[in-house]
Amino acid sequence: MKKIFSALLAVIFAATCLFTLASCGDQTDPASSASESTPTIEPTAEPTVEPTKEPTAEPTDEPTAEPTAEPTAEPTAEPTDEPTAEPTTEPTAEPTADPSKNYVTVTLLSGSGYTAESYTVIVEEGADAIFDVAIERGKTYVSCSDPSAKYENGFLTLPSVYFDTELSLTTKSAKQVFFRVSYPTTDICSVHAITQSGYEVGQYLAGDSESEAMGRYYVYDGEVLTLTAEPLKGYDFIGWSLGNYVVNGGKVFSTDETLTIDVATDGNFTAGTPNYFANFVKDEDNAITVTYRLCGGQTKDGKDTYTVVYNHPVYNYASTLGKEAFDLFTREGYFPIEYNTKEDGSGTPISIGSKATVEGKNIDLYVVWEKVSPVSDFEYTEKNNALTITSYTGIDKTVVIPETIGGKKVVAIADGAFESNSDVEKIVITRNIKTVEEYACIDLPEFETLYMCDAVTS
Repeated sequence: MKKIFSALLAVIFAATCLFTLASCGDQTDPASSASESTPTIEPTAEPTVEPTKEPTAEPTDEPTAEPTAEPTAEPTAEPTDEPTAEPTTEPTAEPTADPSKNYVTVTLLSGSGYTAESYTVIVEEGADAIFDVAIERGKTYVSCSDPSAKYENGFLTLPSVYFDTELSLTTKSAKQVFFRVSYPTTDICSVHAITQSGYEVGQYLAGDSESEAMGRYYVYDGEVLTLTAEPLKGYDFIGWSLGNYVVNGGKVFSTDETLTIDVATDGNFTAGTPNYFANFVKDEDNAITVTYRLCGGQTKDGKDTYTVVYNHPVYNYASTLGKEAFDLFTREGYFPIEYNTKEDGSGTPISIGSKATVEGKNIDLYVVWEKVSPVSDFEYTEKNNALTITSYTGIDKTVVIPETIGGKKVVAIADGAFESNSDVEKIVITRNIKTVEEYACIDLPEFETLYMCDAVTS
């Protein structure tokens, strides 16, 4: 009887376990399984295990209950919560700016003549705001609305910013200048271009007779550009011309190898873009012979001609003798006033020391003389062994003031010295005179020509 009762208890316990297993295996919704698993396991475990704990623990119960209950509860709860929470929390945890620091916004307003990679910069309070700014070709940076800002090497820097700020830039247009190297050359000559800051614009070369070299540069008001002509051995630089080469009719305005162009003061920019030409020629093609014919005068050694060979003249020009002619050429009682291309004076007059146009390789120049006026035609005063002409009393049409009177130099002409003279047409101021007063020559109805030497300074 006791055995039958024990077997009946075992059957009841087995049926209860099967019912429990069936209830757990019936779950299909993962969301509901977590909530249903708890009421299923806990009510079943306590009433079922405790009454049969002593008789059934060893043979049957524990191996069946433990593996079934624990694997069902844990895998359902943990995989659902943690993997979902971590990815959504981490990326949003770090802020874009440190909340413990203050930030300011600096805005560069758009304007004419420049572009920026970004027009807004956010920086920490007290830091520098830096903009990457490109100035348009043909323009230059002038200033920023905030004078503390500096523009350098393509970057605009506003130092130590503490407040939200707006900036704007001012630019100005450039002016172009062209410089060209002349031909013909069989080798290479060059022009170097240097800006005021010392930056070398470039070296521009001249090649064979079929080509030329041209440089172009942008210059700005207040900027200075220096061009330097560099002839190679066997060539001569003959000068700078404006508008064209001298072989094509351009006029030489400077024979200095270095040409300085100040945009603010150079009037050539008012008419547009100036073209400066560097002119070179070969040595052997560049010799001109000038023969001075003294026309009644003579050299110190008694000759009536004087020849000069110019090896480095400006192309088809020759610089004539200047003040040295007064010492080289003499004629008693006369003073040289100019040269002429014809002996009778009907040719082209050429001022002493100026350039003569040469057709070919040779030119003859005739010295033109004027007779020195008599000393008795003048009134004068003396001071410190020098004389000042105070009045002309003669009646000649041409007046040549003596260089000396009584061995003393005539150095000045006073106001009114030639006042109200109806005869005078031409006045020659000789080389010792340094001062001509403002009203020295007034009320001269027939007056036409004044010859004056370089010695006059006031």
